[in-house]
Amino acid sequence: MSEKLRHRFASGIIALVLPIFGLYAEYLLARYLNVDREITRIVVTVACVSLLTHSWLRQREYSCNLWELGFWTFALAVPLLGVLWLGLNVIRSYLYPLHWTDIEISRWSRVCQLQDWDAKAAFAAAVVAVIWGASMLVAMIVRRIPHWSHPLGKR
Repeated sequence: MSEKLRHRFASGIIALVLPIFGLYAEYLLARYLNVDREITRIVVTVACVSLLTHSWLRQREYSCNLWELGFWTFALAVPLLGVLWLGLNVIRSYLYPLHWTDIEISRWSRVCQLQDWDAKAAFAAAVVAVIWGASMLVAMIVRRIPHWSHPLGKR
């Protein structure tokens, strides 16, 4: 396996598995060690954002062209936006209005609105990444066919 492919595979595994592992670790810490959930969520968010950023930088280093880099940007944006939603959830829980003044409600509703936009952006990035990935796969398969011939013979 070439070094480029090995680094790309490791980077992709980190990007896909890390957010899931981070959420599971957050659950275990909160459940069995009685650690504050919000603190562990912030730690998981910061760790995942930094490792996803590192993964994108590695993909940028090993991308052959801008189209490939664009695909990896959308593909890595999906777990990144999910992790950012988790961080916004922590901020929202700390901004929960206790006395329901107008300023507290305004801040809390702005964070809720940011979370809504984040979820919509993650969905859009996922759709773009799936369509782009499928088209890249079809293009790779077509390139590997030795002689693409017309069904009626040579024309």
